[in-house]
Amino acid sequence: MHPDTTSTLRAVMPGVRSRLDAAELRRRLASADVAVLDVDECMLPGFAQIALGHRLVRDAVRGGGPAGPRAVRIARLIAVGACLHALKRLPGDPARRNLRLHRLYGRALRGIERAAFLRVMPDVWRELYPEIAPCLRRLAGRRPLGVISLGLDCLLDGLAAALAADGEPVPFLFLAGNRTVWLDSRFAGLAAPVRHGPRDKAAVFRAEAARHGVHAPLVIGHNADETELCAIADAAGGLSVGIGAHPAHEDQFHVLLPRGAWGMLDGFLSAYDTE
Repeated sequence: MHPDTTSTLRAVMPGVRSRLDAAELRRRLASADVAVLDVDECMLPGFAQIALGHRLVRDAVRGGGPAGPRAVRIARLIAVGACLHALKRLPGDPARRNLRLHRLYGRALRGIERAAFLRVMPDVWRELYPEIAPCLRRLAGRRPLGVISLGLDCLLDGLAAALAADGEPVPFLFLAGNRTVWLDSRFAGLAAPVRHGPRDKAAVFRAEAARHGVHAPLVIGHNADETELCAIADAAGGLSVGIGAHPAHEDQFHVLLPRGAWGMLDGFLSAYDTE
């Protein structure tokens, strides 16, 4: 637990609870020189990679080409999808479970054309919470934005375009995910090492912080994968915000909001993220 998150949670706005008083919230927001965002179950209601898998199945059903290879691909994706759902519910260390999930998922996608990814990508990002774009624009008005995800970097390529669909583009300083390997324009797997836990996210932040000259993050996440980032934010004078934080990890965040409450976060930033 962070040294200054032991105090009782108090409501600072409707739906927004904090362990810090108003002055400390303002001080930490003013000190935060980069916002670091999570994607799965934070910006999206579920997992982008699962949404991608569902849409690749539908794309294969509708697509042309020989029926045999398409049937094999559909069966493989469905089988892996069932395994992924089962694995997510198993007890044990979440980081090790994540590694198994990523490796299994990477094997399932092998051989799929890059063109298929590009066809279904916009549909994946249509599941973003609707209040995200204005909230990110408010965040970007005060500090650069970065995304650190344990998902595929090729998925993140479609995020900026999705947010720009109804307005000005939302700029990102960096978009970091597991690196996709392509061979002859087909998915060939994930580059080693496969990122799969909180230490990996922290390592990515440290590398990006050194590259861009930032140090105090405003972390927006929800579960164990962000705990190391929360510790970095606490030590550097930044802030951590949990949106729909898992109960087991609520005490790692300075501020807590309900699941999907990006509109509330926008209002909180409007009230507290001031000069």
